[in-house]
Amino acid sequence: ILVSLPFSLYQVMLFIIPALSEQEKKTIISLIVFMLLLFALGLLFGYYIALPFTLLFFLGFQTEGLVPFFTISNYISFVASFLFGFGFVFQLPLIFWFLGRIGLISSSFLKTNRKYAVLIGAILAAIFTPPDVFSQILMLFPLLLLYEVGIMLVSISEKRRKKNS
Repeated sequence: ILVSLPFSLYQVMLFIIPALSEQEKKTIISLIVFMLLLFALGLLFGYYIALPFTLLFFLGFQTEGLVPFFTISNYISFVASFLFGFGFVFQLPLIFWFLGRIGLISSSFLKTNRKYAVLIGAILAAIFTPPDVFSQILMLFPLLLLYEVGIMLVSISEKRRKKNS
């Protein structure tokens, strides 16, 4: 899925772009470029920062009577789902920007509901990461930082909408 996603998006865009106006084309293309960029940043963060700590945490349970037994299919499945979770979480600012651009959310709404965002972020971190606290924290901090970036992007889109109207 990860390898074929850019090609699939390209084919979908070739089908959709002729029906769009110039402004819509620019918006959609920039949205896809930033989506892929943020997904790649999430993968890189997960692979180089969070995954080594998570694997060391699990290997820390090793004792003389408890030896880790990895199969390649289990390892690949674990790493793929772990990295996909980080790639997905890094889409948050883009989702906020899009929802703010079409007027479904406002920056004041996001600011007043920040405490709920922390709770939802902790729940998402628990879902997307293994059951150790350290990897959940490694996902929660970028999630909260990305939430704040999303608030800034919604503020920018609100200012542009006010300026254009």
